[in-house]
Order: sequence, then structure tokens, then C-alpha cells
Amino acid sequence: MRAGGRPQQWGDEEAWGVEQRAWFDTSTTPAHLLVRDVGGRDEGNYRCKVHFKASPSWTQSVTLNIKDPPGFPRIQDESGRRLEGPIGPYEDGSTVRMMCLSSGEPPPGLVWGGRGSVLGSGTSVEHQGSLSTTWMVVIASRATAHTTITCSTTNHSISSGLMNTVSTTITVNLPPLEVRLEAPGEWVSGGQQTTFRCRVVGASPEPQVQWWLAGRQLAATTPLTTVAGNVSVSTVKLTPEPGDHGAPLVCKAFSPNLPGTVLHDQLTLAVHFVPVATISISGGGGGEAGVREGGSVTFTCHLKANPRVYNVTWFHNASVRDVDSPSPTL
Repeated sequence: MRAGGRPQQWGDEEAWGVEQRAWFDTSTTPAHLLVRDVGGRDEGNYRCKVHFKASPSWTQSVTLNIKDPPGFPRIQDESGRRLEGPIGPYEDGSTVRMMCLSSGEPPPGLVWGGRGSVLGSGTSVEHQGSLSTTWMVVIASRATAHTTITCSTTNHSISSGLMNTVSTTITVNLPPLEVRLEAPGEWVSGGQQTTFRCRVVGASPEPQVQWWLAGRQLAATTPLTTVAGNVSVSTVKLTPEPGDHGAPLVCKAFSPNLPGTVLHDQLTLAVHFVPVATISISGGGGGEAGVREGGSVTFTCHLKANPRVYNVTWFHNASVRDVDSPSPTL
């Protein structure tokens, strides 16, 4: 909600683009959805659902069919569903059959293009009256994932050759190929915030990433980002304490549609921190000891430090009494 109680509209950028071609207009009665620059990929079923506080929800749906102009190609599957823009995701190894058709006088020629067409197998163009059709078969795989296939009409009576083109992009469910945890160095400083990154390669769609420290799940500091093609990066910021020294930091990643295929990488935290010293006294209680003159008393300095201390200096009433070197046993 915006300030003042006015709602803020949201639209999926993958469906409507960053320019947001769709807009829900509530200034009229009844309210209605406006879609600008309608294209083939907008074809499909639209559903409106309204929720009421004191009565059941109300739902209504409508199917939008886009009529192609003469000579404009259309890619569809065997059921007649239009294939335009991103399609899938398909399972790895599955067969994707698509048909391109167009009509006109004279019947137009059709030609497949795009990188995906090189990885698939197309059929020759068939003419039936004013209708031209051709088929393309592609095997969904890591090689064909995110590849674009185009179908264009040709008319040999026009010197320019190509007239109209439509395209579709295949998406495939794929597990990650590699998960790599990246640290800023070999060790981190206790009490100082440190950034760790987890780089995930090859997952499709965008992977789910989990962070764990010593068996405790952590929340990622920033949203998952895509840096190049099929590489995603998750970031976590930690403020390690001395007790985290030696603890395992783990990054796990998996495709949301393939939760059983998990890859992980881990490192053991090396935390450097200033020495922490405590003293115990044999024969005494707490921080005091009562002994007879001529007797003996033992003071023990307990040290916790990383890296190891290289000397220990004892003071008596602010005067140096003794220096142990090399370092004692911690």
C-alpha cells in the first residue's frame, strides 16, 4: 500500500515487460483491465478474482484469442496452444513438437531459424489451399535450454524475401552443475562484518539457495541475482565471534522444480580474534587467595586466542614479574 491508503499496482515484468503494458483501471464502473500493444503471447485465459469481507469470493474468467493478420506466422503445439515467448519449463530429455503455420494468397513459404532450429529437426513446408504448415521437433536438454527458435514467412514475389517473424524460447528444468562458496580471504576478524558469496552455475529456473552455519540456517542478506546467463549469486553477511572458529559454513542450492538434486559447498571458518585471558588461583576462591607467609600459591593464566599468542607477561602491582616465551600451552 502507498501512503494515504492508495494501492500500488504490480505486474509481472516477464509477462508485461518493464513498460507494464497492462493496467487495472478502477476509475470506471465496472473496473476493467487494459492491455496495450496486444501480441500473440498475450493470448490465453484471464481470470478475475474478487475477495469480500463478509461473503464468498467471486471469480470470472475469459479467454482471449489473437487473430493473426494474413501472412503472419503462428507457432503452436499439437493441441493448438500458441507458443510464443518463453515456453515450458520442460523436463530434461522430453520431446517438444511445434508447428508453424501461416495463410495467404499465394500461400507463403515458411522457414525455421534461430539457434534452437540448428539443434532440432524441421519438416518440409506443406501447402493446403491458402494454408502453409511445417513442424519442428526439439529435445529439451541443457544444450537447448534458453535457445530461441524463430519461424518466418517468405514470399518469393517480394524481393525483400523475409516478411514476418515470430519466436519462442525453450526453458528446461535443470539442476545446478556447480556450487562454489567464495570467502574474502583465508580468515576473518572476529566482531567485524564479513561478506560471503555463493555462486551457482547451471540451474534452471533460478535456483533456491540456503545458507547454514554450524547446523543453523541463516537468511541471505540480499536477493538472489543473475550475473551472467545461467550463473546466480547469493550473498550473506556475518559478524563472526570467537566461538564460530572452526564452524562449518555451508551453501546449498537446488532447482525449485527438482528439490531432490541438491549441490553444496562449504568452508571451515577461521576466525582471528584478540586474546581473551582469565586467571585462576590454586588454594583460593574467586579472584583472591589466602596463604601463610612462606607458603606457595599457583596462578594459572587461561588463554583463548587465534592466532596463538607468542608470549605471556605477568605483572605484580603494575610491575613486570615474568615473561614466558615461547608461547605456553593454550
